Amino acid sequence: PSDATENSVQANIVSAKYAITSLTSGPALTVGSSISLRATTACCTTRYIAHTGSTINTQVVSSSSSTALKQQASWTVRSGLANSACFSFESKDTPGSFIRHYNFELLLNANDGTKQFHEDATFCPQAGLNGQGSSIRSWSYPTRYFRHYNNVLYAASNGGVHTFDAANLFNDDVSWVISAGFA
Repeated sequence: PSDATENSVQANIVSAKYAITSLTSGPALTVGSSISLRATTACCTTRYIAHTGSTINTQVVSSSSSTALKQQASWTVRSGLANSACFSFESKDTPGSFIRHYNFELLLNANDGTKQFHEDATFCPQAGLNGQGSSIRSWSYPTRYFRHYNNVLYAASNGGVHTFDAANLFNDDVSWVISAGFA
């Protein structure tokens, strides 16, 4: 389907508050905790979700990494801005800025207080689709998950219309091991 059709269908799903499964599953998250999210794809198990400016990406992070990189790869778990049954992820090094999707790309943006931002920055963890850790599903687009593709993060759907929706390695690319934050 076209982006316009998919957006319309997703808007209807959201407005009806319809969910095909419970909003969250898998390992529990604790509001206020600091977390880091490690990729599970075989190529990338030393890479964590981080940011460079507003771009959400994966970077190699270890205990010997710089303090700045450790902070960029650490997130504070917050109650979901649009739905408290889910979560939002605030940057440790840029307080007040959250992971959000915009045109299906994940970005780090300051919370502008709008309903749209709150919906774009709310995510519902599920048991990892590849059997490891968690898969982080968009609250407003429930068929879309945090996916790393060429080291950049997207809200991707399995086999969708965009290049980053490719079915190959999808379940691995959307599964993350969540651990205590580096910072």
